[in-house]
This record gives sequence, C-alpha cells and structure tokens, in this order.
Amino acid sequence: MQMHSDGFVQAGALRLHYEKWGDGPHVVIGLHGTSLHGRVWGWLVDRMPAGFTVYGLDQRGHGDSDAARPGEYTVDYYFADLEKAVHDPVVKSCN
Repeated sequence: MQMHSDGFVQAGALRLHYEKWGDGPHVVIGLHGTSLHGRVWGWLVDRMPAGFTVYGLDQRGHGDSDAARPGEYTVDYYFADLEKAVHDPVVKSCN
C-alpha cells in the first residue's frame, strides 16, 4: 500500500490534519496516543493487505491539527472530533 496523501477535515472550529494511505473500500482510522501524530500509523500501512484505506488522524493539538482551548482535551471532545471526521465528505467517500 504505497499511495499516500494528506489533508484536513473540519471539526467545529478546529481543522484536523490527516494522513491517508491506500484507496481501497475498507477504511481504517488510526487514533494515536499522547504526544504522537497520525504519521505513527506508517508501520501498520506497510502490513495491511490490498483493499484498505488507512487514515491517520492528528488529534486536536497534535501534529498539524489546530490546538484547542485549555480544558477541551477530554474523551468527549476527541470522540466528537472523530465523529465529525468520519462524516466529512472526503473520508465518507471511502465508506
């Protein structure tokens, strides 16, 4: 799975950056842990079979995504960001 691109999705007032690998009908969205970014999923991409599209989302305040206000780094905010990313037309076109 060599094809690679990147872009942004809108999550409320924040722009969230993503890395995208592949162009298959099966979609995987990788969420990183603390102090990381969406590019951390490069190792997984190299091991995925054909037929997958992998998105590595830079969560709020990480990588190339916008930072949020203090206090807006809770599971509820991260989940809302993921929900918006999944419904973004760019990502949704792969579902």
